[in-house]
Amino acid sequence: MINASFKNPIVIMVAMDMEADFLLEKLKVKKIEKISKYTFYEWYISDYPVVLCLCKVNIRNASVATYIAIDKYHPIAIINPWTAWWHWKIVRPWDIIIVKDCFNSISWKSPIKSEWEWSNSLERDLRSFNADSWDTFQLLNWDSNLIKIAEKLSNPYIYGKIYTGTIASGDFWNREYDKIMFLNIQYNSLWEDMECIAIYNIAHDFNVPVLWIKAISNNEILWEKFDKNMAKIWQEFTYKFLLKLIESFEQK
Repeated sequence: MINASFKNPIVIMVAMDMEADFLLEKLKVKKIEKISKYTFYEWYISDYPVVLCLCKVNIRNASVATYIAIDKYHPIAIINPWTAWWHWKIVRPWDIIIVKDCFNSISWKSPIKSEWEWSNSLERDLRSFNADSWDTFQLLNWDSNLIKIAEKLSNPYIYGKIYTGTIASGDFWNREYDKIMFLNIQYNSLWEDMECIAIYNIAHDFNVPVLWIKAISNNEILWEKFDKNMAKIWQEFTYKFLLKLIESFEQK
C-alpha cells in the first residue's frame, strides 16, 4: 500500500457545489482550507491523498485556483469532473465525455472591415495567441495515459454513452445555433465549457498532467433544460476513475 504522506496528491477541480456534493458526502474529509474565495477539501482514497478544489465559475477563477492548488499541493495530476453543454444532436444528458483536446473558444481574429461594414462572428478565425505562435490555431492535448484509464471504465457505465473528443472553452454562454454548428463543423468541437482552457494552460506551464471528465447537462441545439440529477451519476464515475488511477500508481 502506498504511504500517502510521501505522495503528491490528486487534485480535483470543480466550479459549483452540485459538482462536488456527492464526493464530499461519500468521502471523509480530513481538512478544509479556504484561500480567498477558493475552498480546498483534503482527504484520502485508499490511503492516497486527494484534494478537491471548489474554484467557482469562469476563466479567471479557474486560473487563480489552479495556480494556488499547484503551488500548495504539487499534484501528481489534476482531474476535472464538470458539466458541459453539447454541440452534437445525438448526445443526450447523462452521457459522459472524456476530453481528448481543447481550444480557446473566445480567442478570435477578425477580418479587416471598413466603416459601415457589418460585423459577422462566423467570418472570424480562432487563434491561440501564444508567445511562440501568436497567429496560429492550436489544439491543446490532454494526458494520454489518463485518457486510457478513463476509457477503460466505458463498459460498466449504464446511464448513457461515453465519448472522447474536443471541447471548446471560454467565458461565453453560447446559445446561438449557427455559432454552435460553426464551432462543431469548423473546429470539430463536440461540447463547450468555461474553465477547461484556463486550467489546462496553468497545469501545462507547470508540467502537471490533466484530464477532463465532462457530464452532459443539456443540449443547447435541442433547447434542453439543465438537468441537475445527473450530477451524482457522473461523480460516481469520477470516483471509480480515481480508484483506477490510484491502482495504476500502486502497480508502478
